[in-house]
Amino acid sequence: MKNLLYLSILSLIAIVSCDNPKNVEKVKTTKTINAILSAQENADACTDSGYQIYLQTAIMWEGSWRTKFTPESGTRQSLNFSQQNIASLKSLIPDSDGIRLYYCLISSNETPSLAMVNIKGCDNQYGANNDAILFSDPIKGQYFESSDTLIKYSTKWEVYIDNFNPGVHSPVYAYNYSWEELANTITPTDTTEFFVTYGLRALSADEYDEYHDEPAKDDQIMGSIVYCNIIYGDDPNNSNQQYFNFARPCPIYCNPN
Repeated sequence: MKNLLYLSILSLIAIVSCDNPKNVEKVKTTKTINAILSAQENADACTDSGYQIYLQTAIMWEGSWRTKFTPESGTRQSLNFSQQNIASLKSLIPDSDGIRLYYCLISSNETPSLAMVNIKGCDNQYGANNDAILFSDPIKGQYFESSDTLIKYSTKWEVYIDNFNPGVHSPVYAYNYSWEELANTITPTDTTEFFVTYGLRALSADEYDEYHDEPAKDDQIMGSIVYCNIIYGDDPNNSNQQYFNFARPCPIYCNPN
């Protein structure tokens, strides 16, 4: 019983974040980010999370997702990126700090696909290549497209999640990961896949500011359930997986660019 209570408490610990690729007036992120950077005196604040979780916590979060999105609904819980495609993405901006992993609605109206973009600090970096965004979709597979495509599909997700049970869920648009953190998860071989498995978790009371750019009003009920990612450097069905890593969430840790 004590172990179960301990795991439940762990599942409330904060982890990740992300951003919006365009100027959105409702999100006053620039001011918020500057305050974060000033307070932490850390230029890497948008990618430096330092959070890890235990295997049983990851299992709980994945199970919470399956409870809401049952297999009968036809949704899928994991997407992957090839090592080759990730290396190609990084080569576009060799000095990038990490990646931003966006949720996008492409082939489904409620279960997100993923889009990966280079970041420096809190900003997206596209370089000179028009097709600088790496997408992963269960129907279309993995492919590179432009930032305009990212805006199109990530905006659909934002509209969906902003209006999805606001008294239960807190919206999250993307998560930031540093290359250093990902290197601890991904083994450098051409055959290894980088897997992202979806989960649902509860925010602890002190995590509210990590996911909201404005304080809740006295008569406003804010949700405490958020989408989260469980990161695997190999097939998530592999029982030998023991490393799980998380990131900073957007819109708070993301400049709208």
